[in-house]
Amino acid sequence: MLRPWLAKGPEDWVGEIFLQMQRLSQELEQNRIHGDFYQKDGMLIVMIEIPGLRERHEIDVRVEGQILIVRGTTGSTDSVEESAFVYEMLLPGKVEVSRMETHADPTDRMLTIRLPLM
Repeated sequence: MLRPWLAKGPEDWVGEIFLQMQRLSQELEQNRIHGDFYQKDGMLIVMIEIPGLRERHEIDVRVEGQILIVRGTTGSTDSVEESAFVYEMLLPGKVEVSRMETHADPTDRMLTIRLPLM
């Protein structure tokens, strides 16, 4: 008599593994932080999409040298689903950090950072 775990052949296992890999890949893509920037009127505007961004989340934004560093947490209030992130971006030039402006919009899951160029 065959045991239940042997009832399926290798081709079934490969198919199941492939479907699980596809599902995991889609979940990772949905949770990936995306960022871009543009220059306008002497300002460098950085737009970062942060999945799971909520109003209560604290986000640390700093510039070290020419690297923008964004740290924070996302997810629900349940500590099991909350996760920490670090996002780093090489800036195209020097900026005036003391005049940096930030705005978080949880509805659009978007963090906007305005940095005056030097």
